[in-house]
Formats: sequence, C-alpha cells, structure tokens
Amino acid sequence: MREIEFRAKTVKNVRWIYGDLFKTGTDPSDEEWAIGYWDDESGWMNEQVQPDTIGQYTGYQDSMNVRIFEGDIVNVHLHEYDMVGRFSTKTDLKPYYRALVSYNERMCKYELLFEQNEQFNGTSHIVSCEIGWGHEQFLVVGKYIDDPFPLEKDRQQR
Repeated sequence: MREIEFRAKTVKNVRWIYGDLFKTGTDPSDEEWAIGYWDDESGWMNEQVQPDTIGQYTGYQDSMNVRIFEGDIVNVHLHEYDMVGRFSTKTDLKPYYRALVSYNERMCKYELLFEQNEQFNGTSHIVSCEIGWGHEQFLVVGKYIDDPFPLEKDRQQR
C-alpha cells in the first residue's frame, strides 16, 4: 500500500510538521489547511499550516534513504545519460544537476524540473523528467520554500 503523508510549515511557530492534511475552513474557497499528527507527549495534534508550504510525499527515497517530498530540491547525479535519458558521449557533463520536485497535475505524476543554461546552446529553459527515473541517484539538498532554487546562487557564482 502507498504511504500518503504531507508536510508543511506551521502558521504559529513556523516549523515543519508531517502528517495528514485536511481543510479547516467551512467555505470551500477558503485556503485554510491543517496537518494532524501524533505527538508522544500531547497525543493527537492539529496545527494550521501555511498553504504555500504544503508538499506531499512522493513515495520515493533518495540515496541516503531520505523521503522525497514535493517541493524538495535534489541533486541528480548524471553519469552516462544526458537530460533526456539518452546515452551521452559528452565529456563536459556536470557530475550532478539540481532539480525541483514538482507535481504535474495535467500528467498526474511527480517530475523533476531542471533549469538548464549550458547544455542547450546557452539558452535557459526548464527540462522535466519523471521522478521515478533513477531516483536512487538523487540526494535531497533542501526545500524550495526555505531556499528558493539554489540554481540562482550557482548562476551568480559563475
């Protein structure tokens, strides 16, 4: 059976919590959400969360057995394959690329969004691939909400 779990930052003390997501407002248009979780000292707890920080567990773990959530930033190690999964004869591929874990509602799947600057004639654009592809080569390095796309820092350092 698939494990369904969410994470988000709380409204009150701005810390990450993990558990079951549910709507708290009575009006369907309200964007008020909470996460319910078990606390060993207090029992079952519900805390209101910031909607823009909500991310669902993908069902995958990285190379260090860290669970991968929507909104994570991962290093993806590419050794023999280029960004579209073809065998690469290039010797100038970086040892890893950073990507954002995202959910594609139209395709109903999790995917990785790569921002490419060097590999495709110097133009910047987004390339995506399905998250199940080689997930054992991923390493979670952060959360988008805590450090919006570290690629911006990488680009500034060049």
